Amino acid sequence: MFKNAFSGIWWSASTLLTIGYGDIYPVTIMGKIFAIIIAFLGVGMVAIPTGIISAGFVEQFQRLKDIGEFAEEENIHFIRIMLQGDDSWCGRKVSDLGIPKDMMAVAVQRGNETIIPRGDTVLCAGDIVVLCAEKTKELQPVAIKEIVINEGHSWNNTAVRNIDISRQSYIYVVRRGNKTLIPSGDLVIKAGDVVLLYDKHLHNENI
Repeated sequence: MFKNAFSGIWWSASTLLTIGYGDIYPVTIMGKIFAIIIAFLGVGMVAIPTGIISAGFVEQFQRLKDIGEFAEEENIHFIRIMLQGDDSWCGRKVSDLGIPKDMMAVAVQRGNETIIPRGDTVLCAGDIVVLCAEKTKELQPVAIKEIVINEGHSWNNTAVRNIDISRQSYIYVVRRGNKTLIPSGDLVIKAGDVVLLYDKHLHNENI
């Protein structure tokens, strides 16, 4: 029944992917035996990769689920810190940083390289240090506002001492590009700055 190689390919494809059309089929005993063997091999070629991919998908899904449940159960928070040249951590070992006991350095990103820090790992300027800490459930959240200063903002080109804010509010950090500035009265707020404002009134409301 097979006139050429293409007719054999047509029969095998139609048999595996559908119920077969019946227009071409093996007629000899040896042909039928070969057809059975090749059909099993064809099903295996489809079933084995499918099983591998499905098992890998389930494993990855379960891994992500376990990580999510662990993070939710333990309530772990991560902080990224970029070290500048004048930071006190530059040139010091991780073991000498004096990090609180409930925190630890879990990674150091140096250029395109990610380092798992040990006690003798020396930090350098430009490193991004990732710290993790467990959130204390008894503490109330601190009410912090993040204000992005644009060109038309009333605080633009204004010194901190001249900014009209409530006595219940305090500007405690100004982020300017990659720098973190501790504000003084003489610090002039500029467009593009990110001002972190602590509002005592909102904090009392949360409590």
